[in-house]
Amino acid sequence: MDVARITDSLRVGLMKPQAAGLSDREISGVATYVNSLALAPSAPASVPAQPEKISITGRALYVRNCITCHMPDGSSVAAGFPALRGSVVVRGEPSALIRAVLSGPTPAGASHAFGDTLSGAEAADLLAYVRQAFGGGATAIQPGDFPNSP
Repeated sequence: MDVARITDSLRVGLMKPQAAGLSDREISGVATYVNSLALAPSAPASVPAQPEKISITGRALYVRNCITCHMPDGSSVAAGFPALRGSVVVRGEPSALIRAVLSGPTPAGASHAFGDTLSGAEAADLLAYVRQAFGGGATAIQPGDFPNSP
């Protein structure tokens, strides 16, 4: 674009309402400024990554087994139940989170033991959801990561 076209647009074109009350000198200043701006790229610099799909099975397992103590947002109901959102265990090495779910409470007050009630696939789905929802981009946990998986 050039300054003359921008000036015309401000005086008599589509931008006239936005320039109402401006003097010719102010309109010229606005046109010069707008002309100095860099053009927008024709395409985004990079294509944003597709968000990972939330594990529906894992979410259902979370609702059935965990939501009472850890709340829908992972914040926890009381001091005896650690918050999942922002947790170092949830974001960290998968083995610590797997151990907490399979073996139960630790001195820090982890969760109930689910090693006898969840299959490796179910536990992986549950923890995939927990890490997706509360782990800040932590990698997924796979069924093969569990000792009782097929």
